[in-house]
Amino acid sequence: MSRIPRFEDKVLYADFLSGKSHQQISAERGYTVQSVRRKIRNAKYTTHIQTSTVIPFPDETARKAIEILNAPTEAEDIEAVLEKHALEDMAAIEAHVRKLQAAGDYWKVLAIYDPHIPDHHEASFRLHVQIAARLQPAMIVWGGDVFDFEHLSKYPASNRSGKRDVLNPIRQHWPQMVKAFQTAAPNALQILMDGNHEKRLQLFNSEHIEIGDTVEQQYAHLIRQGGLIKWRNRKHEVKLPNLLLQHGKLTSEHAALNALKKIGMGLTYAQGHIHKFQKYVRVQRTDTGRRLVITVAAPCSCNIPASYERSNFEDTPDWVHGCISHLINPHDVDVHEAEYLYHPRKDGSLATVFGAEMLTSEPPDIRYDKGRFKQRAA
Repeated sequence: MSRIPRFEDKVLYADFLSGKSHQQISAERGYTVQSVRRKIRNAKYTTHIQTSTVIPFPDETARKAIEILNAPTEAEDIEAVLEKHALEDMAAIEAHVRKLQAAGDYWKVLAIYDPHIPDHHEASFRLHVQIAARLQPAMIVWGGDVFDFEHLSKYPASNRSGKRDVLNPIRQHWPQMVKAFQTAAPNALQILMDGNHEKRLQLFNSEHIEIGDTVEQQYAHLIRQGGLIKWRNRKHEVKLPNLLLQHGKLTSEHAALNALKKIGMGLTYAQGHIHKFQKYVRVQRTDTGRRLVITVAAPCSCNIPASYERSNFEDTPDWVHGCISHLINPHDVDVHEAEYLYHPRKDGSLATVFGAEMLTSEPPDIRYDKGRFKQRAA
């Protein structure tokens, strides 16, 4: 039966672990070498003493560790973090504009409105990216209602999708859309503004404070795509030199004209929201002559009709697919506008004209097998 080692046995074992030889311990402690060996062996194999080692901790390392403990976290104040991101994104937009203006060349803005993801129109997006590749805009502006959030609406959700996580459609579709436009126009700064459908998520988060911060944080992470998207968080407009882009609120048949009146008749303007194309041109007289002020209600990029409106229409509404572009003159107040309206074809594809070129949503060089994709989805 093993005995409990005495205190002096532990002391001798500690000396041995510190690097002293049996002979040194014998000379210091007054024991014979054989006694030292026996006592150390007894302490080692009887109790398996574990000695603690003191690790030096440099002051600089300690300071950094304390800084980590004291640093604010995103969970501390989500609103402050989102505001910080919004200010950073706005600063990036302003810096990009200053750089374009200083270069002295005309620069282009491509605007895409109302995709209503996941109810976006895939054929329209295949035309969008072709136009972006040919246009090579300096900016691509996503003009609001990019995400539908139909399950957060006061209206009944469609039977198409059923109940599900409202952020899943963003995870499934948004990253590939952002990367597609980045590939088509690598020098373009992509900007996203909110619309009335994005407001559904904001209202949900404010009404469900027990999870609102978490949802808001995840949503912001998905939207910004690691900084590829400059997000006008909760803002429904993007102001550029002599050009105002808004999601818009007007819905009448004279929305374009009324919008121009609302902003003072002197600024080129575009909005989405109504899913129809309208255009109004006003001749403005100046000290140096005349200039054209153009206002546009832009076409949409969602299915016609969208799922959230399907029950309200006996027939398809008179919505139009397409996108718009603006050419900004850095030396003057002129802003030129061009629209690309997508015409439906007999085979179900879409077509539009870019310059002297006819573009289709399923060009011959894209092997798009609908049956194969449907089987994979099933």
